[in-house]
Amino acid sequence: MCAAAGSSGGAGSSELQATQALISRIAKAAPGLSVKPAGDFGLAWRVLRTADDQLTAEAKKKATTAEAKAKAARKALSLKLHPDKLPRELEDKWRERAEKAFVAVQLCFEALESAKFPPESESGPARGGGGPRGGGGFGGGG
Repeated sequence: MCAAAGSSGGAGSSELQATQALISRIAKAAPGLSVKPAGDFGLAWRVLRTADDQLTAEAKKKATTAEAKAKAARKALSLKLHPDKLPRELEDKWRERAEKAFVAVQLCFEALESAKFPPESESGPARGGGGPRGGGGFGGGG
């Protein structure tokens, strides 16, 4: 249970809980993601797909190509996870996780961009050891 769940309601706590839930979804989509998705386009798409509930209906309708979907997802996630956009009440451990998630989103987008946005069904090579920096990941639950 996240720390904000036990506090009294209000718009701030619901924003806080939504941010924590988004961070947790990215961590679940990419357990152990360190520096790059290492050519695993399926992993990159899983991370970017966590933006689905952040996208407006108009954005979803406009995103008809793989490139457009990736760009829309990157923008939506970046607006939620950017260090300057996080709720003030967010605890330090969640801020650290948000920073890792923000970097993961950027790296996943860059991996897809460098591969010319392969379709979501293309998974690429099997996921390896996580790239040159090793294991990494987002850390424990909440």
